[in-house]
Amino acid sequence: MNQLLLSAAVSASFIAVYAYQDGVLPCGDGDRYTSGVRQPYPFHRRFCGWPKRTLQVVSIGCLFYLGAMMGDWRRTALLMSLPGAWFIATHPTTVDAPSMLLAWLSSGFIHDQPVLSVALSLLAGFIHERGPVFAALYSWSPWPLLGLLAVGWWRKPARTDGDLLVGRGVIRSIAAHRQYVDFLDWRVNLLGLRSLPLLGAWYGLPLPAWAALVVANGSRIIGSDGARFLFWGAPAVVCSLPDDIPSWVIAVHVLTFRRLI
Repeated sequence: MNQLLLSAAVSASFIAVYAYQDGVLPCGDGDRYTSGVRQPYPFHRRFCGWPKRTLQVVSIGCLFYLGAMMGDWRRTALLMSLPGAWFIATHPTTVDAPSMLLAWLSSGFIHDQPVLSVALSLLAGFIHERGPVFAALYSWSPWPLLGLLAVGWWRKPARTDGDLLVGRGVIRSIAAHRQYVDFLDWRVNLLGLRSLPLLGAWYGLPLPAWAALVVANGSRIIGSDGARFLFWGAPAVVCSLPDDIPSWVIAVHVLTFRRLI
């Protein structure tokens, strides 16, 4: 219980510092999720009828809970000091945090309560199609992929608007994002996950954690913010690390927690 309280305190502290430093920043994706109107591809697949204040509270609450669930304050500090956590905390109208948390919870129930696991994955899929995919990766089970049934494939996309990055299908979206994606960009590769890949290689990550990391990195091909996409793979890596993480590694993370990319 003491460890859980300490992890919760660390998680809340990072969110509070992010909010104090940068506050709530404008977010084009968030404007779509809170629009209440039909959206162009690929946003038509996701629920876009959130009340703005509700989504902000839910997003921050889910980020806090995800951090607190890492089981140890050191792991919480590693996760919450990543640029992806900063992005979610300062752009709380994104839906990454609620979908990620539901995916993580789904993976935790897969063995003892598989029906609940699939139900959580369905809810994650209703929010964002990435949720069931990562629920399956986190749990290393195909059953959470049933959550893809709740994705809004049936919704007809709206016509394209002024945003050149959306509304043009998969191939054209990849081409449009090309200017924002460089898989050899040292800033994203080094700073996006900080020490996590190195720690994973040192301690020996299990296959599901590596798979989540690879898929998260590959998903950047259709996104403009590498840190936020990489963050999806971070919980699987963090929870695979032992408790005796070197103090100096945690110190580097904590002392460089500001957004660097």
